[in-house]
Amino acid sequence: MGSPSLSDYIAGRLAEPLRAFYIRRWSTERGAFQIVFSYLSQDSPLSRRLLEQISSVVESRLRPKVMVIDMPPLSSETPVAGLVDFLVPVVTPDITAIETTRRYLDIVGGSRLRPVLNMYIPGYHVSVMHSMPWEKVVEDAFGEQPHVIPYDKLIQAARQALEVEVLKLRPAESPAVKAIIDYAKYLAARLG
Repeated sequence: MGSPSLSDYIAGRLAEPLRAFYIRRWSTERGAFQIVFSYLSQDSPLSRRLLEQISSVVESRLRPKVMVIDMPPLSSETPVAGLVDFLVPVVTPDITAIETTRRYLDIVGGSRLRPVLNMYIPGYHVSVMHSMPWEKVVEDAFGEQPHVIPYDKLIQAARQALEVEVLKLRPAESPAVKAIIDYAKYLAARLG
């Protein structure tokens, strides 16, 4: 069974969505911070009504500075369409991922931020199909040069334990963590 997730709330096994949320606290040289997060433990039919309800509870009871919804591109019936203020297109060096995400952004709405090219392997920097570097393929698809997060075996190992465990890695240990922190700085500057 494991810990409750939003899948349990969607299936009606939890009466309160916040019972599927977890808090992680960290102390850094710049002070402490916390992240409140949840996840879907299985594919669940997330409707727009349920997403609005969960978002409303989170915003009114937890009062987050930023709420991030991480989801793959879905159909034109996506529940997030019109609900988000900003979009960050995150793609891997894969033609299908880039094209699907590009089409999806037009459906969702919201202001588009700098795209992210995730799990980039410098040794395989050229898209054979396009005969050009992956960074250029992503730039052509989204209209802006991407922020590159390199593939990193250490970050993959940390994710296997639990996704949020990646936050325990130091930038000096992981080039991917350093790239993620650099992108977070960009977001902080952009969103104020």
